[in-house]
Amino acid sequence: MKLLSLNCHSWIEDQQEVKIKQIIDHIVQEDYDFIALQEVNQLRESPLLDQVGDTFFPCQDQCPIREDNFAYVLVKGLEDQGLTYFWAWAFNHIGFDRYEEGVALLSKRPFSPQRCLLSAEDEPEDYRTRAMILADFPDIDLQVASLHLSWWSDQVEEGFQYEWDRIRKAFENFQSPSLLMGDFNAPSHIEGESYSLTQAAGLGDAYHLAAVCEGDYSMGPGIAGWSDTDRSQRIDLILMTDDFEVARYQSQFDGVRGPIVSDHYGISAVINLQ
Repeated sequence: MKLLSLNCHSWIEDQQEVKIKQIIDHIVQEDYDFIALQEVNQLRESPLLDQVGDTFFPCQDQCPIREDNFAYVLVKGLEDQGLTYFWAWAFNHIGFDRYEEGVALLSKRPFSPQRCLLSAEDEPEDYRTRAMILADFPDIDLQVASLHLSWWSDQVEEGFQYEWDRIRKAFENFQSPSLLMGDFNAPSHIEGESYSLTQAAGLGDAYHLAAVCEGDYSMGPGIAGWSDTDRSQRIDLILMTDDFEVARYQSQFDGVRGPIVSDHYGISAVINLQ
């Protein structure tokens, strides 16, 4: 199975249409099985779609899809290239005062999605509101999540600690084969905080498990949310239960393996379910 995760920073990028084409071309070339996307935006004022299409699977209490939903634009562009993906989108909160921001999951296989609230808040105007897509696949024993988590807080009732506790409960402590992909806001070099919690749960990190690993970071210094950071970091992760082996891990869209299309780099993995 081939996996891709990308924080898209969508509709905020310069030359966005060019970058959309670059993302589509890359996906067509690599033919991923599962794609997790974050900061998947649609303008609050954009027209609603009358028909989203048969490949869209709504979550419970689905926020309506608008014409410029970034995942929808990608899926339609991929269809034009002969590649069909089933997909879901879960609203998180209002971003930059003008976007309905969410997470998306694209898959070659049909699936049943849930919007799982992770934060204590569930208010559209509150940037702390976080929800993940948790997908169940009827034809294989597998759960896949696309998520975008909060920063570390020493308070257990908020931030990453609170959200991680909800993730563990949603996955029933990861008893089934599970993949978690996305922007964890969890610098892998910092001990005793977010990344350490993921490892204490017994999850493997594709970066460390891979037989071949190319690319050490998923963001450069000083991006939105990390403006006080003067170093490159690995905060985007592909985590998994011990049911998988990882043949390859790579950073993508990093200026070396593809053009830069966001303020984050993409990360990809080639894995096998044992």
